[in-house]
Amino acid sequence: MLKSNIAELLKKSPYKREHIQKKLNISANTLSNWARGNTKPNAEDLFRLAKVLGVKVDDLYEYDE
Repeated sequence: MLKSNIAELLKKSPYKREHIQKKLNISANTLSNWARGNTKPNAEDLFRLAKVLGVKVDDLYEYDE
């Protein structure tokens, strides 16, 4: 099972959501939807989000069996 850690990583980030949104050129709704698990970022956005947050792509998701 794939579980998003995006919300947790956003809370731990030293950056405000507005900064992250600007860096990724996405709307507040998009980032919020990713954090809530309503939608998932595409591959390009996933890599860019990981870079902005200073984590690996694998850190954005938790893999459960």
